[in-house]
Amino acid sequence: YHLQLLPGIADLRRNSTKTGTTIVFTTGPAVPAATLVGTVLLWADQRTLPQAVIRAALLPDTVAYITLTDSAGNFRLAAVPSGRYRVWAIQDENNNRRLDRREAFDTVTVTVDSTTSALLWAFVHDTVGPRVRAVEPIDSLDFRVAFSAPLDPRRALDTALVRILTLPDSTPVAVRTLYTPAKFDSIQARARAVEDSLKRLRDTTARKDTTARRDTSRARPTPPSAAAQRAPGAPGGVGRAARPDTAAPKVDTARVRKLLAQRPVPYDRFVVQTAQPLAPGGKYLVRVRGATNLSGVAADGQGVLVVPVPKPVTRDTTKARPKPP
Repeated sequence: YHLQLLPGIADLRRNSTKTGTTIVFTTGPAVPAATLVGTVLLWADQRTLPQAVIRAALLPDTVAYITLTDSAGNFRLAAVPSGRYRVWAIQDENNNRRLDRREAFDTVTVTVDSTTSALLWAFVHDTVGPRVRAVEPIDSLDFRVAFSAPLDPRRALDTALVRILTLPDSTPVAVRTLYTPAKFDSIQARARAVEDSLKRLRDTTARKDTTARRDTSRARPTPPSAAAQRAPGAPGGVGRAARPDTAAPKVDTARVRKLLAQRPVPYDRFVVQTAQPLAPGGKYLVRVRGATNLSGVAADGQGVLVVPVPKPVTRDTTKARPKPP
């Protein structure tokens, strides 16, 4: 038998436990020695999932061992019988220890022998495909298509998925390429870096004046007195640092990054680049075919792109006019 004591048990003085405890006992055969450990990740959010409900059922039985993940997203089920298990990880948002609609979860089947590790990628499982939520212009060539749910990053973006029609005559506009958000941001960052470098080269006034003398008039900062260094700090004040909370397990960020690198990052939008500039003030119908969510469900959608008209450049009237000869 497994007696699982979950966090939150309070005594008469309202002191509650922060961690859970498992008590294992038997009335007949020996206590099994197999152990199931694992980590739960939120795939779309790219982070670990603390306080997730873990249900592990020994197949073909449906009665499950239950535990919770710690603050680092890890779990451990000790003293379980060997065999094949169906493991569920649930983001229990209403604390009812069950899977409800719109709650992120994942399942995996593992064979437990002595010590077995499982990795679960929790996400919201939709039965309908993603819808086009918005179409936003970026510049004269690029615009962004946002969806109601994350898209499956394992499916490559294809220009055949997007069709652009000019309104109202439905003249097609050729699509040059599609970018994921990370790819488009990296291209924009490189372009800004090149532009900044060229600007610094053109700016001759930014050169360092090597003939200027060093300014020695600035006073050096006065070090704190010995009494101030010895004085203990009050809570929230300057002085002795507060002791860290060593009760909660520390998150191994290097390990989490390594685990997250095993799958591509989901995205709920992508950038479309056209082969020719879009007309200012024009309207375009954007149709997306076969957008697929993380559950593998595809759907078609469409939206209207409105290209803004650039604001006219205001003339500087503060400059004095040249006097006539």
